[in-house]
Amino acid sequence: MRASLLCVATLAASRAHAAEKTEKTCEEPPVEPWPTCGDWCVSRDPSTECAIDRAVHECANDYFCTTTCGLWNASVVQARDPDVEASLSCDAFVRMAGYALGAEVCADDCLLAEIKPNRYPAPLGFGLMCAPGTCDPAAQSRYAGTEKARSEGLAVLLCPCNWFGADCPDDWVRVERIVGKEVHG
Repeated sequence: MRASLLCVATLAASRAHAAEKTEKTCEEPPVEPWPTCGDWCVSRDPSTECAIDRAVHECANDYFCTTTCGLWNASVVQARDPDVEASLSCDAFVRMAGYALGAEVCADDCLLAEIKPNRYPAPLGFGLMCAPGTCDPAAQSRYAGTEKARSEGLAVLLCPCNWFGADCPDDWVRVERIVGKEVHG
């Protein structure tokens, strides 16, 4: 970034001098692509960035194809092991960051206008992910102990998770008392 700004400033300065007619060009250093996510992510820090393997999940562009080893492990690596139930944290669910191995993009008629792909393209650039052939989110707490979590590649949502689309039971905080009232509008 610093080289880019310096380059732009140099070009602007050179164009400001009418006597100087030569055009200067600046080259950005090549950007190294992220390594493709894979089983190597298991032994890495969960925040290590990697590129989604497009043979596993298609993604729209570099922005949506960049993930972390933590999300890759939760969404793909765990789902490949039939003895492990893949799980998704509430935080990842809220950020719409999960892309379970067995999930597919939700059908358009499953989604309200407010959450269609043009407004919420996450996690892979095409819209929210659902259990195949359903309108159910790809991560739900009710998948715990079921074939959906073990052999179908969906994820168990970790509760509590009080968020739109989550099915966590009884995760509301009980109101003990009201300590004040305000009138608005």
